[in-house]
Amino acid sequence: MNNVNGKLSAPNSHSTANIVLFSSTTLIISLIPLFFASRIVIFYETEILFDPLLLGTVMILFTIWDAVNDPLMGSISDKKYHFTSRWGKRYPWIMLGFLVLILVFPFIFLPVTQSKWSTFFYLIFILLIFEAGYTLLGSSYMALRNVKFSQKQERRKNVATGVIYRMVGIVIALVAVPFIIENGNPMSYFISAVILSGVVLIVFLLQIKYSREEQSLLEQYEKEPENSLKDNIRIALKTGMVNRKYIGSIIMLLGTLLWDAFFIASIPYFIKYVVKADPDTEILLYIPYILTALVVAPLTIKLCSKFPKMKLYLISIFIIGIPTFLMGFMEEINIFVILISIFAGAGTTVLNISHSLILMEVLDELAKKSHIRQEGFYNGVVSFVTRIVTLVQVPIFLLIHNLTGFKADRIEQSASAIWGINIHLAIIPAVLVVGLGLVGVSVFNSKSNSLSGVPQAVAEPD
Repeated sequence: MNNVNGKLSAPNSHSTANIVLFSSTTLIISLIPLFFASRIVIFYETEILFDPLLLGTVMILFTIWDAVNDPLMGSISDKKYHFTSRWGKRYPWIMLGFLVLILVFPFIFLPVTQSKWSTFFYLIFILLIFEAGYTLLGSSYMALRNVKFSQKQERRKNVATGVIYRMVGIVIALVAVPFIIENGNPMSYFISAVILSGVVLIVFLLQIKYSREEQSLLEQYEKEPENSLKDNIRIALKTGMVNRKYIGSIIMLLGTLLWDAFFIASIPYFIKYVVKADPDTEILLYIPYILTALVVAPLTIKLCSKFPKMKLYLISIFIIGIPTFLMGFMEEINIFVILISIFAGAGTTVLNISHSLILMEVLDELAKKSHIRQEGFYNGVVSFVTRIVTLVQVPIFLLIHNLTGFKADRIEQSASAIWGINIHLAIIPAVLVVGLGLVGVSVFNSKSNSLSGVPQAVAEPD
């Protein structure tokens, strides 16, 4: 796409190998949050026995940092620098983000237990560094894929490949890792995180060649205006943050992410305290989910070429929401739990693919309006939304546990504590994915394309 006049230039064709290896970064931006979201609370609450109030405070500070860090890191990758003509806009930041994750991520799960205050300040410090690196990687990669793949067919391949990588991430983070983690052994979490950093290193080596911006993109960067970082942020705020389609798609995403955060982070509690089994039992829930997703992904790509993506999204939130709600009445691993897992796998696959394609088209529209590619900022906002779910999830987990009498140092829990686990496992995520999904679609489809009520003249995406 030509960023100056807003017209689409003839896109380059990319080989399947190029798409597959470039898309491997999706494995990392899925794998790391999956492990983080599913283990951070249970690690500090039940293994380290860290003060729940201080843990909640850390997460609040972490999210405040996110509010600044995510759009800022995205805008940094939007800006032209003296090295842009040679190294590109996104490539240097993708490389830096990878290196930070490789070096820093394991230390989030290093048991620092000298005192609650040493744990408090250590966790704040390591999370700030980790989040800066993760945001640089995620927002830069997502921004680059939007311009790298401008053909509909290539976008569908990229998104479908991303779903498959996400399933691989689930296998690694939520199926394989539980075999390493041992209840009562905090160091097993650290070892697991070190292994995951090794996976990050492998993907880093695989994608280096394919994350380099092509010559045609470098030439387009040269035609962009020399805006300051402040000007870029101002333009992005003025263009995107009042656009109903963008805001609607963010609300839709928030519902999806909150489902992920609550449901996935609740699985270890369900297995440990409701089923009363070892962590490796989690595989019985994840395998049906993963296999279903792998089957449904290529089918969804075909459906997206024949049916409106928004209708597919609407259907998917109910496919996810209803079975999730029923999960709250399960007390053991049985055929009904397996069926719930299958429906969740199908629903989340349709949802993720349809929503990703919708968001990419929205970003194209914003670029046409502002005449500058600012996917870094907009994906930085997406990254912030991804991380803000932790601010919602962690305090609600801790509040529910406090109100229902949950005891982190006991396997046998009271009936009220078990009910509390079922609330954050099933009821909350079911309500959020359906409720926020419907609100987001309503905002997206409103007649005025601007939150200010003034219609925006934006060309339809090709």
